[in-house]
Amino acid sequence: MRRVFKVRPRRAIFEQLEDRSVCANFTVTSSADSSPTSLRAALDFAEGNTEQDTITIAPSVGTITLQNEFRLRSTEGIKIIGNGTTIRRSVAANAPIFRLFTIETGAVVQLEDLTLTNGKADFPSGLVGGGAIFNGGDLFLLRCVLTANSAKGASNRGGAIYNNSGALLTVHHSVLSNNEAGDGGALVNFGSAFSIGSVFRDNHGSVYGGAVSNSGQAHLEQTVVRDNSSDGDAGGIGNRFGGVLGLRNVTIADNFAKGNGGGLALAADDIGRTTIIQGTISNNRANLSGGGIFNDDVNGESELSIYNSTIAQNRADADGNGTGGGGGIHAGGNEFLKNTIIAGNLVGTGTETFEISENVDSAQFIIIQDPSTTGNIFNGTSGNRVGIDPL
Repeated sequence: MRRVFKVRPRRAIFEQLEDRSVCANFTVTSSADSSPTSLRAALDFAEGNTEQDTITIAPSVGTITLQNEFRLRSTEGIKIIGNGTTIRRSVAANAPIFRLFTIETGAVVQLEDLTLTNGKADFPSGLVGGGAIFNGGDLFLLRCVLTANSAKGASNRGGAIYNNSGALLTVHHSVLSNNEAGDGGALVNFGSAFSIGSVFRDNHGSVYGGAVSNSGQAHLEQTVVRDNSSDGDAGGIGNRFGGVLGLRNVTIADNFAKGNGGGLALAADDIGRTTIIQGTISNNRANLSGGGIFNDDVNGESELSIYNSTIAQNRADADGNGTGGGGGIHAGGNEFLKNTIIAGNLVGTGTETFEISENVDSAQFIIIQDPSTTGNIFNGTSGNRVGIDPL
């Protein structure tokens, strides 16, 4: 019944084009936003070219301050090698609101060794979002930093990146930090998104999803999600609207939600599916239920599978007003747990333990520390061990 979400192998987007006989190569030497050797001039030329284009920014450029966004449409492929360059929206008080990059449907883009900052999609009428990037095509980020971008407002999504339905996003060994949005402080995903070896930290969602809000297909591997926050549910990651979320070798730690799900909130609408393999979910806090994980049962039952993982030292009812439970897991949907440690999870502001609220559907070879809050997991059944401190 439950399937593990498998990552589709993702090669660098230019690998298959290397045998082409004609390629255009540009070198950017100016930090100005409009000069013959500027990045804008190189992109304008590349957009009119019918071949793959590689644009290399000289290390001496340093910072490029934009007066308006870049819109990329090339289906042939544009690769920008940043060499540590920072691309930012103008910091002038009267600078207009705009994101840094719009990747149009069908466009193929690779960004390397760039910092993208101060992009804003704080549109008053809720015009989608994506403070740094709106992706409608095929986007590959390698060793990039996306920081201090925003899509503020309850209807705006993706403080750093908005990945649209039908789009493909790969974030490889990159950092998304200090971004803010209504939904998905760093990333909102409606398409296919992959994160490998990346870090999401210190992002904020004013409504949902401190770091990531997924409603498409997302897979995070060897990724750290830390110190993010939400004024609603999902301090770290949220999965809803039928989203499929796969987490492998992921650390989700020190996140906070004023609502449910300090680390993860899994909504039941349209029966989403989440699989966690070799994950560590620790020291997350929620003012309501599910300090580590909140699995919902409203409008359906979200499916949650956890293998070979540790869920420890999370806290529900973190404000101590008596309105939450399940420091480790709130098991409201369908849950299957195997070879997993659940220990040291708390409720309230003191030292009261509360591992699981509600009842888990299926559990095998589970170690639970507190024997009084096991979510209907019994000692000696299916290899489960209850009342043991494994930490």
